[in-house]
Amino acid sequence: MMELNNSPERKNSNEKIETLKKYTYDKNLSELILVMQGHKKATEFLIGDVYPEIKNDEWDMAIQETERILFELGLKFSKKDLVKEYKDEEGSVEYKKLKEYIIATDEKYIREFNNVPEFTNRPEHERNQSDFDLGYLYGFPDSAIKAFGEGENAMISLEFKELPEDIRNEEYMAFASFRLSKTHWQEELELVKKWAEDIKQIDPALYTREVLTYKNHLNI
Repeated sequence: MMELNNSPERKNSNEKIETLKKYTYDKNLSELILVMQGHKKATEFLIGDVYPEIKNDEWDMAIQETERILFELGLKFSKKDLVKEYKDEEGSVEYKKLKEYIIATDEKYIREFNNVPEFTNRPEHERNQSDFDLGYLYGFPDSAIKAFGEGENAMISLEFKELPEDIRNEEYMAFASFRLSKTHWQEELELVKKWAEDIKQIDPALYTREVLTYKNHLNI
């Protein structure tokens, strides 16, 4: 875990993280920081899902630079190629090439992540287990994981619109990446606040962009 201060180490990590923004979305960079800080055991990290998209003759350089930076940040990773389908307003289909990394500070969490069966490949009665397994690796609170695992039980899991308006307008909500439980949402938000504070201290520019994106979404 990186010390949260103005040390040369933190500044150096900040610069490396900001370098990656030309290959990926800010949300992926925030997730990367949370893995670095020990808040999450593992998570996905995509490159290529950006605009303007990476040109074919730039892919090798993008992969090499991404992997060099991940290594220098002390992260372990596995990787695979993906193809994502996009549809425009007229229904035209476009396919985009992506590279998916599973990143962690420890190889064992990458193995655990890759061993979680795909949700659709599990029998219905076992699907909750995938939610529990991934929620644990994503660093979600146990209470939120259990609530989400109840599926459609509206008495357990909290809808975003059910939160008080002043809470929804808080900057830290930009980093609430899991569904809150109805009975423990206030305690769960304490974790979100810690996530937001770490991201703000390590990469203030990223924090500002994430909050702005969230606020703009609220106003839609």
